[in-house]
Amino acid sequence: MGSFLSHAEREVVWQALSYAFVDNEIDCDLIARKVIGYELKGVEDIFFKEVAPVCYPNIISVIPLVWTFFSDEWLEEEITSLLEKSNRNAYQRMRYKIYVFYLRWACKDIWTSITDSIHAMKGLA
Repeated sequence: MGSFLSHAEREVVWQALSYAFVDNEIDCDLIARKVIGYELKGVEDIFFKEVAPVCYPNIISVIPLVWTFFSDEWLEEEITSLLEKSNRNAYQRMRYKIYVFYLRWACKDIWTSITDSIHAMKGLA
C-alpha cells in the first residue's frame, strides 16, 4: 500500500490529496501538480486507503469542520490510528475493507477528476 514513499513524501501526498475533502471547490490541478511525480497506483491506494477514510466525513457533514486544509499533524495522527486499528483483528480488517470499498464508489468522481488533471499535465489526455 504505497510503501514506495518515504514518510516525508507520504506526508506531502496526504496533504495534497486531503485538499479534495475540504469544504471548498476542489482544485484538481493543484492536487495533480503535487502528486504528479509519484506512481499513480500508489497515489490511488493512498487516496482511497489512507486519506479518504479520515477526510471523507468532512465533505458529507452538514457543517464541515475543515474549510481550507487539514493540518499535517491531524492527518498523520488520524491515518496512523486508522491503519493501526484496521490491523487489530479480523473484524476491524473486514470493517476497514468494506469502508474502503464504499469510498471507491463514493469518491470515484473526485478521483477521476484528479487523474484527468494528472493525465492532462502529462499530455496523456
